[in-house]
This record gives sequence, structure tokens and C-alpha cells, in this order.
Amino acid sequence: MTNKKIKFIESFAPNIFQIGVLLLAVAAAFYIGKLSTQVKYFEESAQLGAAPNGAAPVDAPAPQPEDISSLEFLTDGDHVRGNVNAKIAIIEYSDYDCPFCGTFHETAKAVVEESAGEVMWIYRHFPLDGLHPEARSKAIASECAAKVGGEDAFWAFSDAIFESPVALSNINSIASNIGIDVNAFSSCLASEETANEVDYDIKTASDVGVQGTPGNYVVNLETESVIPLRGAEPIQNVKDTIDQLK
Repeated sequence: MTNKKIKFIESFAPNIFQIGVLLLAVAAAFYIGKLSTQVKYFEESAQLGAAPNGAAPVDAPAPQPEDISSLEFLTDGDHVRGNVNAKIAIIEYSDYDCPFCGTFHETAKAVVEESAGEVMWIYRHFPLDGLHPEARSKAIASECAAKVGGEDAFWAFSDAIFESPVALSNINSIASNIGIDVNAFSSCLASEETANEVDYDIKTASDVGVQGTPGNYVVNLETESVIPLRGAEPIQNVKDTIDQLK
């Protein structure tokens, strides 16, 4: 009986050793995978760039020098929400496929609505083709909405696309839902009739050296003082910046 026990233990010992090695290998693989994920996270965070004061990060193109002196203020081609005679303007460069822009879109709406006519919001296009290949076409579509349905249609289109993002192939559904002529909208989009408006905004963004989307500038149009805001800043930070410029 004793001999059998000894034989059993001797035959089982190598299996215990093999199991231990296997467990160590699994643990090592888990640790390496976790470390790799953390490295990837920090690399992606660095590429996007964290915004200050707890704001959401921005979708960022390649960094370039920022030249605030090149920033155009209110122009005839701008889309304006709020009081067009307001002294304070939020100038936003945005991308319809940028999730942080969707966050800031709601913030800017709230600021304008709560400002009692003291703040206007100027929306400009800065689609980041490298990150969002459909964004430029969606910007062209928003300008088609404006062309077919007017300024109210532009803002209704923009609100809708940020509230419920859709693929470009389904963009006609937004036009239909906001009540504009879908045939005229589709024709405009197919021929890119409004591409020049989008390209002009992209040029002005490049002239300023916009660092990413949303690229925001709070401006006192009387004193021409400008404070840049990078990323989807919380509403209180936006209000505090406006107060600095009053």
C-alpha cells in the first residue's frame, strides 16, 4: 500500500510542476496585455490632447502654430445662433463626426439660450478628413440644408446630426425629418454645390491654426479681445470666460 502511494505521488509531481508553469505563463500574458492596453490608452490620449479644466479632449489634427490675429470675426457667410447684434461671440470650428463637438454643441446652445441676448454663436466647419472621412460631405450637406431651407434649416440639421449621428448614406433622413425638399437637398449634395462654403471655413481654420475640434474662441466684438477655448469645455468654464470679456 505504501509503495503504491509513493508511486502515485512520484507520477503526479511532474503534472503539478507543469500546471504551475502554465499558471505563471497565463499570469504573465495577462500582465503584458494589460500593460499594452495602458500604453495604447496613453498614446491615444496624447494624440487627442487633454483639454484643461476637466473638459473633454479634442479631435486633433497635426499640431500647428496658432495665430489668433488671423481669426475672422462675424462675416456675411457665417451661421449665427442667437442675437446677431450681441457683443460677445462664441466662434466654433466643428466637425459633425467629432463626439466632443456633439458635447460642446449642447453647451453652446445652453449658453446662448441663457444669455438673454448677450451672446451669439458662430458655427464654422473644420472636418478632419484623416479621422472622419465622411465629415466634409456632411458639412456640405448642412450647407445644402441652408441653401434649400434657410438658416433655420441649417441649425435644425446640425442639431439633428449631433443628437442622432447617421452615416452619410442615410443623411436624407435628416432632411426629410426637418421638413425641407429632399429632392432639392439630394441634388445639391450630389453635385457638391456648397463645397466652396465648407472649404472657405477650412481655410480660415488653417489660417488661425485651429488645434482641433471643437476649436472655440470667445470674442468681444467691440474690443476685439479673444480667449481661445480648447475642447468641449464645461458650461461654467465657458460662462466664466465670457464674463472675463464683458
